[in-house]
Amino acid sequence: MDGENEDEEGCLSIPGLYYPIVRPDEVVIQALELREGEVVPVEMEAKGLMARTILHEIDHLDGILFIDRLDMFTRASLIADWEKSRRTMTG
Repeated sequence: MDGENEDEEGCLSIPGLYYPIVRPDEVVIQALELREGEVVPVEMEAKGLMARTILHEIDHLDGILFIDRLDMFTRASLIADWEKSRRTMTG
């Protein structure tokens, strides 16, 4: 991982909730791929939005939502505001 980039993130797991998150701007991902019955190591470099998206999805595999990257006070306030807006929308 290299660099740093702050950008607003959201997630389909929490529709309508967005907040700026700092993530690395560049990543190199190493994985294993199944090709014709054989396991083959692969490597991929990503920058910018693609790097952010990959890291966001890797977080999901680790059981982490983007809001888990916030301090507990910011997270609690953000969720409270989000829940309040959802109640208002549903009547």
